[in-house]
Amino acid sequence: MKKNIIYGIGACLAALCISSCDPNADLILENDKSGTAGDPFTTINQYAVGGTYNPDNDTRLRFTFNDNVAEAYYLVELSSEKSKFIEENGEQAYMQRVVDNGTSITIEEETRSADVVITGIAGENTITVVSVGKDKKMTANTTFFTGITWMDVCTGTYYTSVLTPMGIPAQLPNKKLQVADVNPNMYRIVDLYKSGYSLKFTKIENSGVDEGGKFNMIRVQMQEIGLNYGSYGPLYIQDIGYWQGDESFVLAGGYHGGMYEDNSIFFYHAYCISTGQALGYNYEYFIPDAE
Repeated sequence: MKKNIIYGIGACLAALCISSCDPNADLILENDKSGTAGDPFTTINQYAVGGTYNPDNDTRLRFTFNDNVAEAYYLVELSSEKSKFIEENGEQAYMQRVVDNGTSITIEEETRSADVVITGIAGENTITVVSVGKDKKMTANTTFFTGITWMDVCTGTYYTSVLTPMGIPAQLPNKKLQVADVNPNMYRIVDLYKSGYSLKFTKIENSGVDEGGKFNMIRVQMQEIGLNYGSYGPLYIQDIGYWQGDESFVLAGGYHGGMYEDNSIFFYHAYCISTGQALGYNYEYFIPDAE
């Protein structure tokens, strides 16, 4: 394979060339329309949250204000409700709604910026920031966030393999499989190795048949699992296609995972450090409890 593997958990890692991570790796969206010269305007950078925050319902924003902004406000609202209000009342009235009902932003004068974490977002939402100039002229900028509500599917046992040399049990019982309300093909296994770190994956249209029956292939994007590997920091999990940067490893078969109609799942993924080197890769399984 194109990317290196660390052969065995006990392998000497000193020989690996470890590069620093991109400081903007968690940047999701930069919304900078620049505005019109002389108008107040706020740029929005949106980041993934970390630490104790919930990435399914929380988001981190950095607002950067040009010199014409005297005040700024933001409002989080269901996108459908915002669209309805604008249809009935117009864009200008909505900006005034943000000023009247939104949250005032404290502008750090030295940096002309502010950092905000918004929590508990559910459904498809628009986050609108309104910039108010000294002459009271207003402009608006937006970003979006869809908060996920998870629904139970079943409980079962997760069978792991790669991490057993680290003391992780080969069988992890009483794990809950859930599906997202906003996408019937988006699933997670709750708190797989550590509370707050669920294994998320997506069921795709590509399908196959083996001795277990018909299955749909699944994709597992790179995500933290809540465990560290010594001084090399967090461990991540991802399917072989994402690891190698080539979806054909999965879609052409051979290194794919799949989900059966009875919610049994087989995974084929790699456990990596942040630079891409893997501790190992192998099949792992989720088997639902007998009803």
